[in-house]
Amino acid sequence: MVWGVFILVWINARFIIPKLLDRLMLRGGEISFSIYLLHAVVISLVHKAVGNIQLTGRIELDLIIIGTAVYALVWAIASISYETIEKPFLSLRQRYI
Repeated sequence: MVWGVFILVWINARFIIPKLLDRLMLRGGEISFSIYLLHAVVISLVHKAVGNIQLTGRIELDLIIIGTAVYALVWAIASISYETIEKPFLSLRQRYI
């Protein structure tokens, strides 16, 4: 119900989003399925490759830094996957009606 209310409020909201944020959100929506499919694999491979990294010694700060870097990597790989695999297949769709 909370997500339903959020969506209804978002759709009916009358505010301007900065263009950069709008483009990022649009791109995130486009590649969201690829992110969903690939995030666990990327996280697992990064963990196997580098193990537990302690940059600052503070677990919360390390999590934010490493999480942001891994998220950027997932985003990049999902973008490549979307452009090379998902998008060509989506272009083959025909109208249902």
